[in-house]
Amino acid sequence: MATGNMILQKMNDNSWTNAICWALILTMLAGTAQGENASMLTFNPEELKQLPDGTLHTFVWSSNMKGVASVNATVQNEIVLEITSVGYVIEDKENGTFYGHINFTALFIGYTNITVKLYDANGAILAEEMLPVSVILSYQKLNDIFVQIIRILVAISYVNMGATMTISVVKDIIKRPIGPLIGMVCQYTFMPLLSFGLGKLVFPDNPMAQLGMFLSGCSPGGGISNMWTHLLDGSLDLSVMMTFISNIFAFGTIPLWIYLMAPLIVEDTNFVIPFYEIGMILVFLAIPCLVGMAIKIFWPRVAHFLEKTLAPIAIFNIIFTFTFGVYTNRYIFEFFTFRTLLIGFLLPFLGYLSGMLLAKLSCQSKKDIIAISIETGVQNNTVAYIILKLSFEKPAGDITAVFPIAVIFMYPIPLIIAILVRKAYNYFARSKSQDLKEVTDVKTEKNMTNEDIPKLPAKSVTQSTDEQSPSGRRRGVDNPAAVLNDESV
Repeated sequence: MATGNMILQKMNDNSWTNAICWALILTMLAGTAQGENASMLTFNPEELKQLPDGTLHTFVWSSNMKGVASVNATVQNEIVLEITSVGYVIEDKENGTFYGHINFTALFIGYTNITVKLYDANGAILAEEMLPVSVILSYQKLNDIFVQIIRILVAISYVNMGATMTISVVKDIIKRPIGPLIGMVCQYTFMPLLSFGLGKLVFPDNPMAQLGMFLSGCSPGGGISNMWTHLLDGSLDLSVMMTFISNIFAFGTIPLWIYLMAPLIVEDTNFVIPFYEIGMILVFLAIPCLVGMAIKIFWPRVAHFLEKTLAPIAIFNIIFTFTFGVYTNRYIFEFFTFRTLLIGFLLPFLGYLSGMLLAKLSCQSKKDIIAISIETGVQNNTVAYIILKLSFEKPAGDITAVFPIAVIFMYPIPLIIAILVRKAYNYFARSKSQDLKEVTDVKTEKNMTNEDIPKLPAKSVTQSTDEQSPSGRRRGVDNPAAVLNDESV
């Protein structure tokens, strides 16, 4: 009591002393309260990160609470892990504490929490804490190898893309900028906003899914769009120009969109956007493109050779992705729910529609409308896949990368349907045209007059007249003109 009076007296003597003393008192009180809470229930290890799926693990809980009689452990997400056994409560009389072991099995990649509760003899809760756990792929190294190979293949494709860009194409862009400008507006305004809105709508409580879809919508145009444009009889030159421009602008637009919108996706979570890592990956992709452009300028023969390798490299990429890639990413099929496939279909489909509508409103030609529509919906989701895989910690990168892959699986469906409808329309149009031609020919022959019939000798004309009678036809004389005249009567 005397000590307290002395402190108060000193505090009244000097305002600075007053502030310092109060700060010390509050710090000691806060430290004491925090120490008491921390000592109620602790874990060893304190967190369990990146545990391979299919493995068994154990952690130890301990508490200085008195009268601990039982313990219980539950899992927030039972898909990620399973509690296999909860050990007995053990009392350490020397230290006056209680502890025990809890065993669990990591089942599937993801994040979850293990909640541990301590009870007294009457069943009342004495303490409760959560232990965060994350599970990664057991074949993570093999998956990392695939990502690095894809990274190299994308770099090679960017070199080829830069090497194929010619001065004539650049001049065409300058002369006719409306087509590429429409494509840029669609691809870097509509698509990011569409992907953001779809993610919020379809996955309102899943920020990782929203982030994966948003990165998909921010991706540049894919080179495969040129093939689809050719198949659907669009403007191939415009498609190539738009692909090149969108990939160049991607190095600035992707970081900008991520900076503006990604914080809105993860604002209520502890998820951290790795801006630096994303920027470095985009720099890595920009360098090969610049190298390709330099090759085109200074070594045109090498550029000509690179142009010839475009098709073989594209074929190899497809085979590699759908064999080794599918094997190392087979976990994604567990995430392919109806909602995942639905949003994977809707994003490119709405892209096709938005590109087509804006191109129509801008009074573009039919071929340009097809090219702009396809270029808007077909994006290079491999770029989003690489960014997510390499920028985010595991398993966040693996989970978010599922959604660009879902788009890769689903985007061809509307295009295949369009090709089939186009072929069916052309087939029936040709059939109808042929039928109309035949009917027209028949009517023309029916309306022929005698003046249109070639002059024949008198004997032949008489014979022909006789043959027009029913008895003449019964004799089996083959005279089409006569038959047609009879039918007209």
